Amino acid sequence: MRKPHFHTTIFMFLLLFPVLSLATDTITPTTPITVNQTLVSNQQVFELGFFSLDNNNNNNNWYIGIWYKQIEPKTYVWVANRGNPVNSSSGKLTIGGNGNIILFNQPETAVWTSNDSNHSVRAVKRVAQLLDSGNFVLRPKGDERPESYIWESFKNLTDTLLPGMRLGWDRKTGVNRFLRSWKSGMDPGSSSYTFKMNVDGFPEIFLSAWVKPVFRSGPWNGRRFSGVPTSRGVRLMELWFVNNYVLRIEI
Repeated sequence: MRKPHFHTTIFMFLLLFPVLSLATDTITPTTPITVNQTLVSNQQVFELGFFSLDNNNNNNNWYIGIWYKQIEPKTYVWVANRGNPVNSSSGKLTIGGNGNIILFNQPETAVWTSNDSNHSVRAVKRVAQLLDSGNFVLRPKGDERPESYIWESFKNLTDTLLPGMRLGWDRKTGVNRFLRSWKSGMDPGSSSYTFKMNVDGFPEIFLSAWVKPVFRSGPWNGRRFSGVPTSRGVRLMELWFVNNYVLRIEI
């Protein structure tokens, strides 16, 4: 009986096991993830890894994203390199020598980085962890306190606002955080649609297309946005104003 060809055997293995979920929620400088690997948060709520939206199975464009682990089809809530895809299946997400989270293309070309300029903590003493909140954080090894986070996805918004994220003006850093939609269902690149807090005068939310408002919430009156009717029934979320941020969403 003829034995299966070695390459055929490997091909069948990849078909049956296309993605390997690592038994960890953390990457280190010595344990990166590649295209066929993912991180899973501790309580199996969120998953992080490479994904491709190519229906033709060419898989020429790969992105690093976060999605709900238990929901099908995949619901992407954050994308790192949304405007700069990895163009081969040889991509790698790791912690680089400068201590940043870095997404590498082939051959070892960085296409995205967490861009932290504080290098007081050596790379070998840093880890990147996916939390059950959906937050992907860069922190010192052995220190899980939120105040020790060096970088976090919750402060680098894409198109989705998750519980715990903050939308609006950060008075400490001078950054106005807002949402920007995908270009299309097949392209996570940034489109012209934005969901942004206007902080000139009384805080107000604007949904805009090409900078032109298509919806406005009305000014905040101390209890709610004046242009939004009072919701009825079960309250699914609450909006809070806090010291350093204009708006926070809570479930």
